Amino acid sequence: MARKSLEFDICVRKSAVRHLACLHHRGPYIGDVHLFEGLFDRLLGWAGPRGLSGAQPHRVAVFHNDPEITPPDELQMSVGLSVPAGTPLQDGIEALEIPAGTCAVAVGRMRFDRHGEAWWLLMGEWLPRSGWKPAAGCSFEVIHEAPSEEDGMHQVELWVPVASVQAQPGPINA
Repeated sequence: MARKSLEFDICVRKSAVRHLACLHHRGPYIGDVHLFEGLFDRLLGWAGPRGLSGAQPHRVAVFHNDPEITPPDELQMSVGLSVPAGTPLQDGIEALEIPAGTCAVAVGRMRFDRHGEAWWLLMGEWLPRSGWKPAAGCSFEVIHEAPSEEDGMHQVELWVPVASVQAQPGPINA
């Protein structure tokens, strides 16, 4: 069976501050669906009794360094749920604030096993031709729903902090 091409709507928009309750992971994570499922299950198990999981909570995966240049054993990521600022946290759950900023956002439906490919399309193909460049801050994905039992697809947003590529004025000679 031929693989269906990934299709995304990509735009640049301002993001609001996000307050997350998170679990952190250090080490390899790329392609490890069971790792992500286990971390999210633990986080949702903590959030549910506290009334923080909602009917359909958005899951957020935050990537703290670049897997292209960071050795796998040093990779760091966090999985989180949005919570009100100041929410009391315990049981190894930590607060993480993603600051407001300008981000490239790719929105589409995919299976978990296609996330790496989706990031490559955004960062390796779209971004270099877009007039934007990566900016300081963490990239993250927002997963809007659990995977469909029928086809394993779910709605995802990939967020990358960006800055406009503009010619910088050179030094002024007096």
